[in-house]
Amino acid sequence: MGTKLPSNLHRNRHGVLYFGINIPKDIRCYFETKVIYRSLRISSIRLAYDAVQFIVLKAKNIVIYT
Repeated sequence: MGTKLPSNLHRNRHGVLYFGINIPKDIRCYFETKVIYRSLRISSIRLAYDAVQFIVLKAKNIVIYT
C-alpha cells in the first residue's frame, strides 16, 4: 500500500514529486498565476519534505522583503 501524500505534493506518472501552493488573494496582483506549481525533481517523499520547507521559507522571505 502506498504512502499518503500531503495535499501540496503531487506525483506525476513517472514518480516525480511536484509542489503546488495557492497564492494568497492579497498578493496575487504581483503574480501571473493563482498557483505556484513546481517540480521537486525527486521521487522520495522524505527528501520532498525538506525541499518543500526550503521553498516555503524562501517564499516567505520574498513576501516580507518586497
